[in-house]
Amino acid sequence: MNNNRPFIIKNNFVLKYSDIKTHIGIENLYLSGEITLEKAISFLSCLESNNSILIEGKEDYKDYFLSNPEKGLLLMTTSGTTGVPKLVAHDKNRFIERVKKSKKRFKTCLFMPWYHIGGLHTLLYIYYSGGTCYIPESYEVSYFLDFVEKNEIEVLAITPSYLNLMLLNPKFPKKLRSVKIITCGSEPFVESNVEILRKKTPWVDIKQKFGSTETGVLESRTCNDNPEWIQPNPDGNWKIKDNMLYIKSDISCKWVIENGVKTITGNYYCTGDYVEIRFDGYIKILGRKSKTINVGGRNVFPQEVRSAILSIDYIKDADVYGSKNRLLGEVIEVDISLNPVKKELYTKKKFIKELTLKLERHKIPFYINVVENIHYNDRHKKRRKNG
Repeated sequence: MNNNRPFIIKNNFVLKYSDIKTHIGIENLYLSGEITLEKAISFLSCLESNNSILIEGKEDYKDYFLSNPEKGLLLMTTSGTTGVPKLVAHDKNRFIERVKKSKKRFKTCLFMPWYHIGGLHTLLYIYYSGGTCYIPESYEVSYFLDFVEKNEIEVLAITPSYLNLMLLNPKFPKKLRSVKIITCGSEPFVESNVEILRKKTPWVDIKQKFGSTETGVLESRTCNDNPEWIQPNPDGNWKIKDNMLYIKSDISCKWVIENGVKTITGNYYCTGDYVEIRFDGYIKILGRKSKTINVGGRNVFPQEVRSAILSIDYIKDADVYGSKNRLLGEVIEVDISLNPVKKELYTKKKFIKELTLKLERHKIPFYINVVENIHYNDRHKKRRKNG
């Protein structure tokens, strides 16, 4: 590999492979916040050492980490969207070995922050394959599409929610001419978006990735006919029990700290995700147990409702959550933002009528809020309301 090739290209710096030197020191490495040239060099230089590394968005576990002498760990924090962020410790060597298998070299856009499991996995995949990582300055859709076109990006690793926003821009097929692969993770696919993407950008290969901070990214194969379905690598590192996905913890995860309690991970880690399994071994992620809405004793997956809503052409984006109700326990509440080009087509009566053709009665929203935009946090996850 040519060491003068750029590894990371960002507006205010360029990091070449030749800038990265193996560092063997005695101190563990703590990093927080957005990626910079100095942070990237420190991180990559320490990868092959025995030093532990913690990367987090905010300084939630800095004091604990700096006082902990344990070596050979790669630590990250969860998003904390459902409570206090957890600290997750991986065996660094095992974690890295899982991405060293990457062989194909691409120009890839780093969409997720590097302190998110998806962002870190993408960054390491690019590094060990000898590719180039491009980091945009903004995620405003028009800017982002121009960025992809200008830099001839070949791989986009994004979320289904952001893909939905991209598809609303009429210029997206032209802007994605260089793109070969789009991988989506962090949340389930929206079926209607997959259909649009395949129709307007047939040259793009669509892949779904599943992962979590606790398990890393699961090796899997995406179904060619429908990327909502994935087939985990048949290596015995996963199982399904009571319709819930379990990942073998000793792939790399060693322990987790949650609410001040340190837990050594067991044989299998419950992801908390309900799945549907097909006759041929492919699985479909239905949604998190913690986000399930119980309507009169019947569970509703927010993603199913959201997918139905987003299939309506005058809808731009949506957030689905539970709202307390005296009679039913919970009911469905939604925030919807309208497609500015077609917003005049919306009426509440028409919206509900269209959903009744797509969903069972108990899945129809009880409360409907029309908002200007759906807001996302720094990990590109929706900022959730509590019902």
